[in-house]
Amino acid sequence: MLAKHASLKHSFCSATLTFALIVVAPASTASRILTLFVFFTLSFSEKHSLTYIYTAFSHPVKLPGIHEFSAMGLLDNRMIDYYDSSVQKKIPKQKWMEERLQQEYWDKGTQSRQSKQQWFKVNIDILINRMRQTSNDTHVLQWMHGCEGEEDEHGNLQFKRGVDMYNYDGDDFLAFNDENQVWVATLDAALPTKRKWDEVTALKDYTKGYLEKECMDWMKTFLSYSTQQLRNAGWSGWRKVSGLLCDRRVSARLKGKVYKTVVRPALLYGLETVAVRQRQEADMEVAEMKMLRFSLGVTRSNRIRNEYIRGTAHVACVSDKVREARLRWFGHV
Repeated sequence: MLAKHASLKHSFCSATLTFALIVVAPASTASRILTLFVFFTLSFSEKHSLTYIYTAFSHPVKLPGIHEFSAMGLLDNRMIDYYDSSVQKKIPKQKWMEERLQQEYWDKGTQSRQSKQQWFKVNIDILINRMRQTSNDTHVLQWMHGCEGEEDEHGNLQFKRGVDMYNYDGDDFLAFNDENQVWVATLDAALPTKRKWDEVTALKDYTKGYLEKECMDWMKTFLSYSTQQLRNAGWSGWRKVSGLLCDRRVSARLKGKVYKTVVRPALLYGLETVAVRQRQEADMEVAEMKMLRFSLGVTRSNRIRNEYIRGTAHVACVSDKVREARLRWFGHV
C-alpha cells in the first residue's frame, strides 16, 4: 500500500497539480472567454493561494527541462521555490524569498524534498505492481497540497478551502475531504490506500490542521514579504534618480517622464500576472504620492490635492496602471 510521508512538517509537505481546461468552442472564442475569465478573476477577486507541486516519473524521460522528480511552491500561481532531481537542492525563485528566509529554511527544505523524492520512487513502483502495469512504460505520480484564502474589506485573510490530492497517470487518484476528514478514492486501485489512511486519525488531524491553519499562516507571511519587496523596489528606483527628480531646475513634466520611465516599472514589475490585494494597491498609491510630492517639493501642509500633483507631473494613478498592465498582458491593449 501507499505509505503516507513519515515527516509532516509545513513547507516540506505541500504540493499542486497541473490541470488543463478544454473549451469546446472555436479557438478564437474559447481564447477570449478564457482570457476574460482569468482577467476578471485577477482584477476583482481578493483570493490568494499557496500551493505546491510534486511530480515524479517512474524513470528518467530524457527530455529537456523534464526531470525524474520535481517540486515547486507557488504563491498566487507565481513560483516561489523549486527543486528537481538534477539540482538536488531547494532554491528560491523570488528575491524576497532569498532575502527574508534563513539558510536553515532552505537546508531543511532540501532534506525533506530529497526524502520525498525517494518516497515517490517507492510508491510509483507499488502502484505499477498493484495495477499490473509494465515498468517499461512511463508512469507519473503527482501530489497537490495547499490552501486558498480570501481577504475581507479590512485586509484580513480568511481560510476558504484546502486541497490535498493525488493524481496518477493523468487521472485523479485520491483526495482528502477537509470538511468530513476522510480520504476519497476515485479509482479502485486507490481503495487500499484510502482504507489504510482513514484509520490513521493523527494523519487526518494533521492534514486538516495544516490546510486550515499552518498553510494560511505561511501564506500571510509570504504575502507580507512580497508586499514589502514591491514597496522597496519602488523606492530603490526612486533613489537612483532622486538627484534629478528633486532638482528645482527640472520641469515637473520632465520629472514625470523620468518617474514613469525609471521608478514606476520597478514598482509594477510582475503585477500583471497576480491578484493584487486592495491593501497592496493602497500602499503603492501612498508610496507613489510621497515620491511625487518629494519630486515637486510639495508637502501635506501645502494642502495640494493629489489630482493636481498628478496632473502637474502628467502621471496617472498607479492602480490604473496595474489594471492597464493586466489588459496588455492578456493582449487587449
